[in-house]
Amino acid sequence: MALFVVGYDLKTEKGQKRDYGPIEEALEALDSCHTQASVWYVDRDGTADDLFAHLKPSLEGIDPLMVVEFDKKPSWRLGKPGTKAWLDAKF
Repeated sequence: MALFVVGYDLKTEKGQKRDYGPIEEALEALDSCHTQASVWYVDRDGTADDLFAHLKPSLEGIDPLMVVEFDKKPSWRLGKPGTKAWLDAKF
């Protein structure tokens, strides 16, 4: 298994609302932790490119997506509930 941090932004046109459902459902289906508004930690087999390809269909063409592999416990502050437990279980 490899650990990744995933970040994304849902771009909107003036007055338009976006549905976070597709990207959140794709991430929730994995061994993941929603740590900040648009940042998740993911534990998954494969490479950053593999995870990127898996998540890309959940976004529109104008939405940025970043996937970075990491192997050391990250420094963080004020993550969403469950962040500490998820990271402690991995490290």
